[in-house]
This record gives sequence, structure tokens and C-alpha cells, in this order.
Amino acid sequence: MKNKNIFITGGAGYIGSHVCKKLSNNGFNIYCLDNLSRGNKWAVKWGELLIGDLLDINYLENSLKKINPISIIHLAAFADIGESNLKPFSYYENNIKTTINLIKAVKKYNLNNIIFSSSCSTFGNISSSNISENRIMNPLSPYAFSKMVCENIIKSAQQENNIEYVILRYFNAAGADLNNEIGESNENHKRIIPQIIKSVINNKNLQIYGNDYKTHDGTCVRDFVHVNDIADAHFLAVQHLLNKKKSDDFNIGSGTGYSILEIVNKIESFLSKKVKFSFLPRRRGDADCLVASIKKAKETLGWRPICSDLNTILNTAINWEKKK
Repeated sequence: MKNKNIFITGGAGYIGSHVCKKLSNNGFNIYCLDNLSRGNKWAVKWGELLIGDLLDINYLENSLKKINPISIIHLAAFADIGESNLKPFSYYENNIKTTINLIKAVKKYNLNNIIFSSSCSTFGNISSSNISENRIMNPLSPYAFSKMVCENIIKSAQQENNIEYVILRYFNAAGADLNNEIGESNENHKRIIPQIIKSVINNKNLQIYGNDYKTHDGTCVRDFVHVNDIADAHFLAVQHLLNKKKSDDFNIGSGTGYSILEIVNKIESFLSKKVKFSFLPRRRGDADCLVASIKKAKETLGWRPICSDLNTILNTAINWEKKK
């Protein structure tokens, strides 16, 4: 295979930078398009950074024409449930319109595959702790709704234009690079594990949204998956599509759920310090429990959550927060 160019939108972000590292280390040439509104220039250490916006269709088309990628990974999006409740139209425009622009450009240059970053939040509030890919979607926030719409846009492109796809629905991305080179650094997306760690390091009060969920301790239960394992899933998805396998969608999680208070207790034991916290009302759009069935990803992609045990997730997250 002579052409090994891969085009990644949002590659300067938390997940994107880890995906760039994984693919670059496996021999691909990485071209990362990012407007740096949420990503970081310093995080693009593997591949070439193209500073541009998916809303600029001319820049996007010219970039794709020049690079002629064998695969496109679409990660760029606003991705915070709470913020989306406050700014729904910003989320619709940024997430949906940019995906439409990307599909138009892919069609124009007869590119034939795309890997899309989706979210478990599209499922809504499901009581099951073993969510399979065929569950009916019921998004509860503008963010989740935008991801569902983008999935449907991509599936329509497959039906109309034979653009093959892999949709990866992440559960809760967590942890940091095992070598501590990159990690989460986006104040617009307040992931719970970094927030807990920073509250201890900075001796500040942690605010937890909701203690009235239908769970064993009243706090919501989430499936935390290490960002390196998410990067591995993208690498396997690229191989899947390049080997002419059919379009498909996969849950990417650890298959195990932990409540927010369980994470708090575990971090307290790691840092030998108490977490000072208070409860706020629960946010609109937050489900009681979201835990993945990962059987399909294991069987079809050959994927395994190697780094997603809680100890590895928290150790790497703590090391990264101490380094920042």
C-alpha cells in the first residue's frame, strides 16, 4: 500500500491526539485538521497540523484534494452535555453542519470511507448495564441529539454514495497516554475524573451533578474506557475498512460501570487525601447508568480494552494532571 495518508478532523483534541499517535506509530501519514478552538497545537506531535475549520468548505475540499487520504477519521465536535443544554444551536451548527460539509467533500473527491466519533449518550436513559449496539436511541441532550443526527447522515451517505463507515460510540473516555506525553487539556469539556483529581491537587471543592439517580449510591454509573484503548479501536477500524469489510457501528467501553462516588473514593486512596465535594442538581440529559456491551467490537474488530482497568485509568490521569 503506497498511499498511507489519513485525514483526521479534531486531531489536536484529547482523543484525537492519542489517535494520531497510534496511527503514526503504525506507519500511517497523519494530516490533522483542527481550528484549535478546543484542541491544542502542542498536542499535534505526530503528523502535520492543518489549522482550518470544517465550516470553511473551500479549505476542506482543497485539503482533501491535496492529501487524497485512504481513510478519514471525523473526531471534531463540541462534546459537553452541560454546555449543549445552554448552547443548543451552537452544537447543532458545529457538529451537524461540519459533518454535512465533510460528507460533501468526501463525495466530491470519490473518497470511500469514514470513521465517525459518536457517543453512548445517543442511547439516552437506559436501565440496562449491558447496552448493545441495536438499542433504540433516545438522546436527552442537544449534544447527544447532534451525534445521532450525524450518524444518520453518514449512514445515508453509505446508502446513496457507497461511502463505507465505521461508527465508534465511546462510553466515557478517561486516562492519559501511558508515556505521559499527552492527555486531557480542554476546559470546555469537564470530564469527571480530571475534575476530581484537580480538586484534590488544588484543594478546591468538587461539585457533583446529582445524588438522586437510580443507582446503589445515588450518583450516576458510567463505563470508563482508557483513551489508548479508544485509539486502538480507531486503528482497527481503519484496517477493517481498508480490508473492504462492511460498514458497521460499535460500542467502545470497558464493559464495567463505576459510580461517581466510587471514583471519588478510589482517587482518595490513590492520593491519600480526602475529596471535598458538594452536590448540585442533576443535569438535564444525564442518564442513570450507561455501561457498554463490547461483545461486537471484540468479535468483529478484534478489539480489547487492554488499558481500561480502573487502576491504569486513574494512575495515568493523575500522572498527567501532576505534569500539567
